[in-house]
Amino acid sequence: MPASSAAAREQIWNQAQLQNRVQTPAFRMWRYRLPAVVLGYSQRRLMQEVDARTGLEVLRRDSGGGAVLTGPWMLGLSVALPPEHALLGTEPDR
Repeated sequence: MPASSAAAREQIWNQAQLQNRVQTPAFRMWRYRLPAVVLGYSQRRLMQEVDARTGLEVLRRDSGGGAVLTGPWMLGLSVALPPEHALLGTEPDR
C-alpha cells in the first residue's frame, strides 16, 4: 500500500488500531486529495479488475465491509472503540 495517499494512510491507521484489543476510544478524520476505491476484505479478488477499469488507487480494508469511494468531495472518519463501549450497544462475549 503506498503510504503517500490519505486513503492508504487511513487503512494503515485502521490496521494499527486492530492489532491489539482497543482499550480507549480513538478517532481520526481524513481528507482525501485524490479519489481512491477501498474494497472490503472479502472483495480482495476484485482489486486488479477495479484497478484496470477505474485507473484509481485501489486499497483493501482488512476489517471487512463493502466497497467505499473516497475523494476530495468527502471527509472520512475512522473510529476505534473498546468492545464494551456504550456506543456499541452490545455486551462483549466474556
